[in-house]
Amino acid sequence: MKQQVFDCSVRAKAETDRALNETYQALIQRIRTHYSGDRALADQYLLHLRASQRAWVALRDTNYALEAFEIENGSQAHETTVDGCVIHMSHNRTRYLEQLSPAW
Repeated sequence: MKQQVFDCSVRAKAETDRALNETYQALIQRIRTHYSGDRALADQYLLHLRASQRAWVALRDTNYALEAFEIENGSQAHETTVDGCVIHMSHNRTRYLEQLSPAW
C-alpha cells in the first residue's frame, strides 16, 4: 500500500507541474498578444510575472521543507509529504495564474 501511495504522489506531482507550466506559458502568450503594440510594456509585465514566479517557487520550496522537516530525508514518506505540498501549492498557483490576465 505504501508503494501505491508513493507512486500516486509522484504521478500527481508530475501532472500538477505540467499543468502549472502550461498555464504559465499560456499567460506569457496572453501578455505578449495583449501588449503586442507596446513591446516595452509587455516586457515590464513579464518581468514582474517572472519575479513573482521565482518568489513563489522559493516559498513553495521553503514550505515543503517545513512540512517534511521531521520525516527522514530520502524516505518514501518524506518524498510523499513533499509531493503533497508541491501538489497543493502548484494547484493553487495554477488557479491563480489562470485568473491573472492583462487588462482587456
